[in-house]
Amino acid sequence: MTKTSMLAAPTIRSKIYLYYLIKHELKLTFLLLLEKTNKKSERTIDNYEFDLSLSIEEICKNNNIHYKTINATNPNDKQTIEAIKQRDEKIFIYSGPSGVILRKEILNTSKIFLHAHPGLLPQYKGSTTIYYSLLKENICGVTVFSLDNRIDSGPILNRKKFPPPKKNDNLNLYDNIIRAELLVQVLKEINHNSFLSLKKQLDDKEGETYYIIHPILKHLAILALK
Repeated sequence: MTKTSMLAAPTIRSKIYLYYLIKHELKLTFLLLLEKTNKKSERTIDNYEFDLSLSIEEICKNNNIHYKTINATNPNDKQTIEAIKQRDEKIFIYSGPSGVILRKEILNTSKIFLHAHPGLLPQYKGSTTIYYSLLKENICGVTVFSLDNRIDSGPILNRKKFPPPKKNDNLNLYDNIIRAELLVQVLKEINHNSFLSLKKQLDDKEGETYYIIHPILKHLAILALK
């Protein structure tokens, strides 16, 4: 595998990304963890048992993944940037805190930060886009792209439509699973081709930027699931 790291916040998403990478034998060479992980209850998803009660540190230890935990909550913090500069990996999977835009200081480290966005870009930029795409098209979308200093405007590697979850499914878990699935596909493509094929988004104004969905609209999106 091309040397790949992850910049991770202590979230369920980061755990699911890790488990999917392990499942598909795409082992990270390093993980940089922002703060310590809060433990969560165990769940079984996608016909594959992921023990989400384990911390990210425990998952790394159990699978011989080198990691470092730093006392920072923001990827733009100086100590985060310094830790990234010390690594020789070119690619970092971004699983940091939601809603944070990477600033020029971290982008100037010459690393590529891959992000799996819950919407088809450039049509669905911004926040909680999975609910808007369910309401408008009854689909879920994921786009893997390289982060820049704008909102969901970086070069695209791949994007894919997914069917909506079933009515009784956990939508948040489903969102993380489909992101992990496309991320795995992209990393396999990178390993096969030995280079990144990026498709530049044509225009910042192309598509629409969405904001945190109103609770009533969110509820209607969930009610519409079959």
